[in-house]
Amino acid sequence: MLLLSVGIILAFLAFLGSAWLALLYKRSHQVNKHGIVTVKKILARTSNKRGLNHYENVKIDGVDTVFENVIVGPFGVLVVNSLPTAGAYFGTRTEDTWLVGLSDGTRVRIPNPLLAIDKGLARLQILARPYNLGRFQTYSSICLTGKPSVTYAAVSDDLVFTMNELYNLLFIERFVRERVWDWRGFCKLLESGKFEPTENINE
Repeated sequence: MLLLSVGIILAFLAFLGSAWLALLYKRSHQVNKHGIVTVKKILARTSNKRGLNHYENVKIDGVDTVFENVIVGPFGVLVVNSLPTAGAYFGTRTEDTWLVGLSDGTRVRIPNPLLAIDKGLARLQILARPYNLGRFQTYSSICLTGKPSVTYAAVSDDLVFTMNELYNLLFIERFVRERVWDWRGFCKLLESGKFEPTENINE
């Protein structure tokens, strides 16, 4: 009986510890908004330079994740979301969680943000299908916007990057490549709210 009680107490303490670390990450994530705004400005500017369309804070019907930045062009559709918490990020594109070493030395696991974006992009493909736009490629990416001195990506994916690499993002080969699809028609549908949640359209 005593061992059972000790086990319950230890499990409860472990839960409190993980909850505290998650709260610590969440608070840090909420405080640093400057990086998110900077990412939007840089992508808007570089999209314009490339002749691509850039959209902010896009909501997709049936998806919880908000796309902070959507870039559309002949190459397809690229979504760039931000992680503004300073730290070292470890993981892969397919893992459920990433390990983050925070700047104060603590470590916490967060849900892999690429998976949520990929889920939203898959839903977007389904919603676009009836409009006969042609096949288009989709790409999900994450920009780490924490302080450069303590933030880096050890994630094994070239579409997870820091602010220093953001300026060149739209000039890498895969986003310069032209594919045959009606991307301007897609933009018109996006701008008219065809892919938004139903409640947004009715407001």
